[in-house]
Amino acid sequence: MNGEKQKTLRLLAGIILLLLIIIVVLVDLFGRLLVDESFRVSDLMLGTLIGGFLLLVGIDVSKRWPFNGGK
Repeated sequence: MNGEKQKTLRLLAGIILLLLIIIVVLVDLFGRLLVDESFRVSDLMLGTLIGGFLLLVGIDVSKRWPFNGGK
């Protein structure tokens, strides 16, 4: 039961991170159109979100490696 709950939370966290990445990209695109031509979202913000998503996916994949008890 605990493993199923962790899987659900991991999936929810992945969906939230993907939505935040999409929002940051859209803000960057439309900010240049609506606010100012020099408007940019910080690379650090987008990099942190993408890094968090890759970490989340990496943890999920690493549990399936053969030497970690996966199939």
